[in-house]
Amino acid sequence: YGDAPIHTATRYGHLDIIPLLLSIELKRDFGAREVPDHLQGIYHLNLQNANGDTPLHIASALDRKAIVKKILLWGADQSIPNR
Repeated sequence: YGDAPIHTATRYGHLDIIPLLLSIELKRDFGAREVPDHLQGIYHLNLQNANGDTPLHIASALDRKAIVKKILLWGADQSIPNR
């Protein structure tokens, strides 16, 4: 489906998990391997899934008002279009 954990948490209404996901930072040096560029910032609040949906798009479409409110307070970009 192309969803990252932040999209899944939003979809299922797990408001308590979203701040935790946002606080996780992937390090460039992961042991002997580097984290691929496409995984950098995987928990970013404005991350788009395969359909171009951000967590804000998902929360809005599912009428999850509490999550929409929190995501906006945390600084989600309302101007990002989906596909």
